[in-house]
Amino acid sequence: MLMKAKPALISPSDESFAALVESVTDYAIFLLDDVGRVASWNAGAERIKGYSAQEALGLSYELFFTSEDRAAGLPAAALRTAQEEGRYRNEGWRRRRDGSHYWAGVVLTALKSAEGGVRGYLKVTRDLSERHDAAERLRESEERFRAFMSASPSLMFIKDRAGRYLLVNDRFLARFGLRLDQVLGREDVELFAPDQAGRFVENDTRVFALGAPVEFEEVARYADGERVNAVSKFPIRDAGGNIVAIGGIANDISESRRTARELAETAEQLREVSNRLVEIQESERRELAYELHDRVGQNLTALNISLNILMRQLPAAGGGADDLRVRLVDALRLIEDTALCIEDVMGGLRPPVLVNFGLFAALRWYAQQFEKRSTIAVAVGGAETEPRLSAERETAIYRIAQEAMTNVAKHARATRIDIDFRCDGATLVMSIADDGVGFDAAAPGRRSGQPRWGMINLRERARAIGGRLDIDSAPGRGTKITIELRCRPG
Repeated sequence: MLMKAKPALISPSDESFAALVESVTDYAIFLLDDVGRVASWNAGAERIKGYSAQEALGLSYELFFTSEDRAAGLPAAALRTAQEEGRYRNEGWRRRRDGSHYWAGVVLTALKSAEGGVRGYLKVTRDLSERHDAAERLRESEERFRAFMSASPSLMFIKDRAGRYLLVNDRFLARFGLRLDQVLGREDVELFAPDQAGRFVENDTRVFALGAPVEFEEVARYADGERVNAVSKFPIRDAGGNIVAIGGIANDISESRRTARELAETAEQLREVSNRLVEIQESERRELAYELHDRVGQNLTALNISLNILMRQLPAAGGGADDLRVRLVDALRLIEDTALCIEDVMGGLRPPVLVNFGLFAALRWYAQQFEKRSTIAVAVGGAETEPRLSAERETAIYRIAQEAMTNVAKHARATRIDIDFRCDGATLVMSIADDGVGFDAAAPGRRSGQPRWGMINLRERARAIGGRLDIDSAPGRGTKITIELRCRPG
């Protein structure tokens, strides 16, 4: 239960506040008196900090800081900032009862009396250790990527869709005789002679138009003269399959041509970079979904509770109560509609059913949503994997199914899709078959006169998680996509 020390910093009759605070376990929410002693303690505070309510009440909140922060005077400075500015925000290390540390997001709000004096503080703490660790791993990964780029003997770069350079390696700068600050954010026309810039842009346009890697040879003027390069450019996609950037590698083959194997190995390394960018995008989607749930969702829940309390406190009739009741009903309906919209957004970013119930349940859920949006019937057969796959593999397979069904809706003119999802304990097999127009699967790179980059993307996704994707199709007899991978790595 939510425990308070005397004197109370809020009205004892404010039961709705106490109930709301006590229901929250993901956040430590508690009150401090005017000198920073704990005056209340909720279940979230006990879970995060490790102190029971009996142990915490009356303690100075300085105990929750690391010894280094206490020595630096951070606890007093935080109270002073909250007192002067009304609120103090911070992220940093905090200490649990057992002496371990965790990364915390803290908001400290001053509670003012009617006369304007500070009568206490409201402190909200969230354990952000997982996010902090993920950010550190991402930073380390990016540093390794940059080290790989810098050490590579190949000239390498990444541009955005507008043709602005986002990343270049040391080899690029050395060959063109440029500095990094001269390149980043600039387009080819700002860096090179018109004819050379025109060729670079033309090749970029080919990659965007095809939606697939392009390999070619070109003559480029470097700082030391003209050189012949073997160039590979490829699209970089987000989790939705949209091209967000273009990557490239150029090898000087003026004196001796690089072997096909070396070029393929380097291209593979760059494809791993694109896969990493997709992983980052999925991480951002997951974080955004969690933020919507943890912040917006809980705020809407709190608002719903408060409005219902006001509704119950209205007199039965008269005195303007009827008009106010109508307004409250409208407000509650708006909150419910907003919550449903947020659930839809969260479903697109990171379907809760995938997180909570597994891949097979998520496929069935998405099939139902797909049927509602299209005229195509979808049947899903199979069973959930036991044990479940890793989150990375589940997400990749789910995205493959999403993109495959989207391709059917766009191109196949099908009336039915059959999905079979099974794992025999060692190998998982998922097939997606439609009764559409089909295409010549043996024809390289194109379908119905358009680039078949979607199929390439599906294969790359399967390959990134150690799987194999096969496509069986012919004009007039539909298409069947099959992905196969080991249920357990190794």
